[in-house]
Amino acid sequence: MRRRDFISFTAATLGLGWLGIIGALAQVPTHPLIAVLLGGSQTTVERWLGGFPEELQTLGYVEHRDYEIKYRFADGDLGRLPTLATELAALKPDVVVVGNTVAALAAKRGGLSVPIVIAAATNPVDFGLARNRARPGGNVTGFLAGFESLAGKQLELGLQLLPGKKRVGMLVNNANVTGEVHRNNAATAAQTKAADLTWVAASTPTDINTAINELANSRIDYLIVPADAMYLNERRRIAELVLSARVPTVYAFREHAEAGGLISYGVDLRDQFRRAARYVDRILKGAKPSDLPFEQPTRFELVINVGTAKALSLSVPPSLLARADEAIE
Repeated sequence: MRRRDFISFTAATLGLGWLGIIGALAQVPTHPLIAVLLGGSQTTVERWLGGFPEELQTLGYVEHRDYEIKYRFADGDLGRLPTLATELAALKPDVVVVGNTVAALAAKRGGLSVPIVIAAATNPVDFGLARNRARPGGNVTGFLAGFESLAGKQLELGLQLLPGKKRVGMLVNNANVTGEVHRNNAATAAQTKAADLTWVAASTPTDINTAINELANSRIDYLIVPADAMYLNERRRIAELVLSARVPTVYAFREHAEAGGLISYGVDLRDQFRRAARYVDRILKGAKPSDLPFEQPTRFELVINVGTAKALSLSVPPSLLARADEAIE
């Protein structure tokens, strides 16, 4: 630096005074902010959400040293997601992690134009979140939940538990944009299996009692409860109601079986959130979500509550027990 430039720089710096120095320090870049938006409650999601910070730690990240994180939970009320997304947008995060497609839609509509990673996505192309799965082309990427084939697997499990029984019931949350997807997938699977599908809408917690009573009165052989944040939040009440009505029920998440549900089969959400952490790592290092493909799930879990099977006087086939990742006594 030339002497004249140095003198000018020194004079300008001294001219700032203490207020100027403090202001300059305040402009030092802070740690990246990660925002997390989920449809369930904190208590409901803590088991599988814990995979996210654990994987970040495995990748060498330390909270408050390398990143900050802010959470928002809709507590099963999906109607709250847009407001929560707007709150997060005001924090100006560097990347957003969401649990599912409905949360991703709320994030985009709430003004979050930064990279968005979905842990368990349903039909991102159909819902306008991506151009295609291989190269999303926008600010949204993530991991598929495999729901396209889930209804067929749930039907198969019901048929294995109750051979020859083909009157199937299903709860559908019409307030969730993926509710129609689950219903259509179940209808297609039922047609393939020559089963008779009856579905009843239960879009709020207050609908659940009436919906289950209606299905039980229609004399279904077993019930399917699809992947849904509200149903997951109400899992204990659903398990109690169907047990009281003596309706064997197949669920999408293991938390249902842990809460007293008969059997669950679905994607390993803890693993999905670990994988989401790896995408966040790549994005913070410069990768663009438009270039990160939507990847298929790598792990599914089968959990059987043997105690509930006994309460329903059901004998679980040994072959099914042998396939289970966990049998709850």
